[in-house]
Amino acid sequence: MKHFYWLLAIAILAVACSKDKPAPSSGAEQEQPQQGQPEPEEPGGEKEPEDPYKDYTTYIIQKGKNYCEGNTYEVLSAVAALDFLVVFDSSCIYQNADPVNQADINKLLGFSDCVTHHQQNSARFGWNWMDGALNLYAYCYRNGERMHKPLGSISLDTAQHLKMYVEGNYYLFVVNGKIDTMPRYCEGNSINGYSLLPYFGGDEPAPQDIHIRIRRL
Repeated sequence: MKHFYWLLAIAILAVACSKDKPAPSSGAEQEQPQQGQPEPEEPGGEKEPEDPYKDYTTYIIQKGKNYCEGNTYEVLSAVAALDFLVVFDSSCIYQNADPVNQADINKLLGFSDCVTHHQQNSARFGWNWMDGALNLYAYCYRNGERMHKPLGSISLDTAQHLKMYVEGNYYLFVVNGKIDTMPRYCEGNSINGYSLLPYFGGDEPAPQDIHIRIRRL
């Protein structure tokens, strides 16, 4: 009988001790963040911002140079048009050593034409920084005669859609949908010559590194 009461006392004591212990929490009962506090971020949750210019080629004209790095002359045969997006940034804000040269037109993209040298027949988009603005131009040689026409000013750090093509004896320059024309020496509806890449000048080389981003379409 004593043995029975001894076992009963041990059982009662065990039950009392179990009531003092906190019950293990289940996964659903784990501590939740207080209202208004952000959820903890999982490792690797943040994404790198996408580069808006990943599909562009950056042409660099180094300080003291005229030609862009890697300048080449690609042969163009029966090409229909030159169509591209361009972005000028703050590196294109410059001051020439001689203020008279500020009006000189730098060259963007273009082509020689009529199967001749580009100083005989060619068409290019030109540009300069003058009067506090980035100005675009149609820049051409027609049978050795140099001609240019202003095409308006554009914003920095914004993609501009430029296109140039030929129809008969005219060059057509398109800036964000607006069309201007320049006379052409030869005829036909295709370009036959070689490509012309960015060039600074004018009479002076680049006063600083110039960066121009271009995406061909």
